[in-house]
Amino acid sequence: MGAPLADRRSSPLPSPSRSGGTTRFGPGGARAGSAFDYVAVGHLTVDLVMREDRWQCRPGGGAFYSALQAARLGCRTLLLTQGAEAELLPLITPHLSEIAVELIPSRRTTVLLTEGSGERRTQRLLSWAGPMRQLPAVNGEILHLAPVAAELPEQGLRADIDTRSHRFIAITPQGLLRTWPRTGGLLRAASLPAGSLPPRFDAAVVSEAELPNCGPLRTAIARHHAVLAVTMGERPTQLFCDSELRSVPTVATREPIDDLGAGDVFSAAFFVSLAAGETPEQAARCGNVAAHLRIVGEGAGAVGRRETIEAALRAHVTASARSS
Repeated sequence: MGAPLADRRSSPLPSPSRSGGTTRFGPGGARAGSAFDYVAVGHLTVDLVMREDRWQCRPGGGAFYSALQAARLGCRTLLLTQGAEAELLPLITPHLSEIAVELIPSRRTTVLLTEGSGERRTQRLLSWAGPMRQLPAVNGEILHLAPVAAELPEQGLRADIDTRSHRFIAITPQGLLRTWPRTGGLLRAASLPAGSLPPRFDAAVVSEAELPNCGPLRTAIARHHAVLAVTMGERPTQLFCDSELRSVPTVATREPIDDLGAGDVFSAAFFVSLAAGETPEQAARCGNVAAHLRIVGEGAGAVGRRETIEAALRAHVTASARSS
């Protein structure tokens, strides 16, 4: 795994900064000249999950888990999101020493009720924060578009993103592959709308279940000479790169505890490694280890730190070499 994009230092949290209709919390609150290594864009969600026969309320969404993983890999990270401050701030405050959050105000917050895990997982949309139509300009080495519920409309992706402000652009289109009843309810699979992708991007991650609905993405991958990773659960991750298919073994997990967000931490580790100059195979190995660490723990606390991932990665490579 390559060197971190920035050497983050702990410092007292600045006061929230309000400008242009948004509020920034956490490190990087002073906006003048601020730039980030990793910018994740998408709804920070309120996740309702059943644990030990009781419902728990915790922060979630692909943008959140990806941002947290990037921060724990050493990146100076911004989560650009939308929702109601009164509902989101209590959930995100414990993480504001690690990531900055820029909040576009909304009367509602996206709330997801999750039951089951893996292929048996179902999610119900109880509330929606709405489309992120006008994204504020932010500077970031890596831009990760991580919609969870159709919050990044086509016109926003194409008009609001200045590709010159980001060296590396990545997308996890999960939220563009979902539909639900008008009044909320069970999330169902949908096809990726034509024209819904950014003007250019360097890498993408989808799950095996999402791939059949990603026709426009597969076409764009070839056009942009980008890298596509397809997560396959316990089976090897599939990489599509320069018209070649490659497989990267995952880490065996005997006793999974909680897999919510595992694909998101894979994505962040994969993108950070690619942007640091690693090969797609090296990046996928890092992502697989990060996902494994997430699965064997509970919630955001199980998102691995750089030193833990590097140690697990060395052990995984050694074990793979011995078995080959």
